[in-house]
Amino acid sequence: MDRGSVFSGGSFRATLYGTLVFILTLAVVGVLANHYIKTQLRAEIRMQVEATIADLQSIHDIDGPDALMAAVANISPLYARAHLVVALRDAAGNTLSGLVDAGPGFEGWTTRQLALPGQSDFAGLYYLTSVPVGDFELIVGQNIGIIDSMEATTLRVLLAVGAVMTLVFITIGYRMGRAMQVKLEKMADTLETVAAGDTDARLPVSAENDQIDRVSRTMNLHLSRLSDLMVSTKSSAAAIAHDLKRPLARSYLQLERAIAKAEAGADPLDDLEETRHELSRLSDIFETILRIARIEAGQAEGVMQRVDLAEMAADLGETFEVVAEESGQSLSLWIDRGQDLSVRGDAGMLSQMIVNLLQNAVSHCPKGTQITLGVGRVNRRVCLEVADNGPGIPDTERENALLHFFRADASRSSDGTGLGLALVKTIADRHGVELRLADNGPGLRVTACFPAPE
Repeated sequence: MDRGSVFSGGSFRATLYGTLVFILTLAVVGVLANHYIKTQLRAEIRMQVEATIADLQSIHDIDGPDALMAAVANISPLYARAHLVVALRDAAGNTLSGLVDAGPGFEGWTTRQLALPGQSDFAGLYYLTSVPVGDFELIVGQNIGIIDSMEATTLRVLLAVGAVMTLVFITIGYRMGRAMQVKLEKMADTLETVAAGDTDARLPVSAENDQIDRVSRTMNLHLSRLSDLMVSTKSSAAAIAHDLKRPLARSYLQLERAIAKAEAGADPLDDLEETRHELSRLSDIFETILRIARIEAGQAEGVMQRVDLAEMAADLGETFEVVAEESGQSLSLWIDRGQDLSVRGDAGMLSQMIVNLLQNAVSHCPKGTQITLGVGRVNRRVCLEVADNGPGIPDTERENALLHFFRADASRSSDGTGLGLALVKTIADRHGVELRLADNGPGLRVTACFPAPE
């Protein structure tokens, strides 16, 4: 497998983008969290320092300046162990009591690096404030090294989390990309197999049902249709060669006879008429082929509208009653008048479908055959049925009866083209009609059921 294809794949790139977004988000959240924590810690330090100042202010107010100086001297070593510093200075800036020299005078809050005499372990960066207490300047502060330590710890944690999560995301992305690459390579191999001529090859579909599996399933449906189309095309080509050969041969022989009669001074009109008849039949075959092709390609002109199938069947049934009688057959009509038998479709195509079904029954059934045309509802669906008690189609051949140029062995001697039922199927598919061929015991029963209304 080409690893470069995995790294350049959409899944891996999407994972990389997601990892970058995660790192940026983690960085922003880390900065905001660090700022918030530092702010909160400084606020707590200020509260603690202000509480200490309040206690010392109370000592000065109650017991006087000497008590304040003594208190600062006594508590400074203890406060140092708690990372607190306390110093008392006079107006000239001289330190009178306490362990720390806070440096130049200042007002409000400030941050300074301090070194405590004899307390080197507690030296560091302090957050200080200066307030006047009587004639003195009281300085109190808290070591904020803990804030720097917290900041460094937070940074290390964020870096560790970012590194681990990046590694996890990249690993997941690589595995997902690799799995998709394997599926895509199998798809490519299958399509190459199909292109090489094996139309039975199909794309593998796993139980994961991911996007590639859904695409593969859809492509398999198209491959099945393509396979059926290729089989149909091959059989159609052979059938065309067989079925068009006879009228062409007849036309050629009739023309030869007409030429011979003309050269002999005889009347060639009968032979020319036969030739015209064969060529007209040939033209009808081509016209039917083109009509089927246009409908299958969606190029046939037509308007989808409400069509009263009962009225259409009654009109066509009345016409074919005469055709059936002339052929020594009988046609009966059955319509469920108590139902709405309207369907949505193209009136011209639906009329052609019924005509072909009736013509098929009349053409391929002997004298004395009874033909039935019926329209009714079955489970909310409008269904049309044409049945006869003729020779029918054998079970072994019924499956192929809707293919182009199919002709049962019993009908090979007739003048049919083998396109009548093929055109019926094409029109039925265009309208979403379920077409079924069944044994009528004896004879053939063709049922066309339209989609149920929504």
